[in-house]
Amino acid sequence: MPAKAAAVSRPIQLKFEEGGRKVVVEPDDRSSYRMLVRQVIDACHLWNQQIEAQDRLTDELLPRLQKWVTEHAQHLDSAFLAPRDTGLLFVIMCNGPYDWSLEDPLTDLDVQLASEFPDFWLDVLETPLLDDDGLEAFVPAQRLVFDISPAE
Repeated sequence: MPAKAAAVSRPIQLKFEEGGRKVVVEPDDRSSYRMLVRQVIDACHLWNQQIEAQDRLTDELLPRLQKWVTEHAQHLDSAFLAPRDTGLLFVIMCNGPYDWSLEDPLTDLDVQLASEFPDFWLDVLETPLLDDDGLEAFVPAQRLVFDISPAE
C-alpha cells in the first residue's frame, strides 16, 4: 500500500494526556483553527451533546408535543415550537378567544415536560386566535422550528 494511502486510512489520535499540545485544523473552506488538544476534545464533547439533544428533540419531545396537540385539537387552531434566547417556546393558539379549559392541561404538560426533559429550557404559552402579525410577536417566521398544528 502506498504511504499516502496508509496515512489517510489511519485515524489521527488526540489523547487527553496531550492536552497542552497544539493542533491545527484546516477545513476545505481554507480557514484554519489553531487550538490545544484539550480544546479539540472539548469541542467534540459539545458537538456530541448537540447531536444527542437534536435527536432527543426530534425523537422524543416533538412526538410528545404532537400527542398533546392531537388530544386537544378541538380547542386549537395551531401550535408551534420555536427557539428563544432562553431556550424553546411551545405556543398553542386557540381557535377563538383564550380557552380557560386548557389552563390545567397546559400546566400539567409544562410540569411533565420539565420533569421528562430537564435539559431543555422550554416554556409553554397559550394565546387566543391571532393574525400573522400577532403570532409574529411570539414566533418570528424566520425562527420557526416546527409547526405542529393539529391535522385538518
